[in-house]
Amino acid sequence: MTVHGAIDEIRRVGSIRAENEKLKIRFPESDRARLETAIEALRRNRQAALESISSAAAIPPSESWPESLRELADECAAASGDPETAPMRRGGN
Repeated sequence: MTVHGAIDEIRRVGSIRAENEKLKIRFPESDRARLETAIEALRRNRQAALESISSAAAIPPSESWPESLRELADECAAASGDPETAPMRRGGN
């Protein structure tokens, strides 16, 4: 499994982010067995995964996104249950 494939697999059911040169992965415990291959791929290629996630972090601020994309991001954040994935909005939303 490639690094990008592993990241995509994790993101289908949870979230992944880089923090202090470590990968932070969140997912439902019920999906652990299904994600073992992806998790192992990320362990073996940690630096590449960190670089991939960090380069993806260069996304423009949500204020510059079209309204439809902001709404989709809000829906995805709500569905994930991870408030850190929600875009920052003007006015504190």
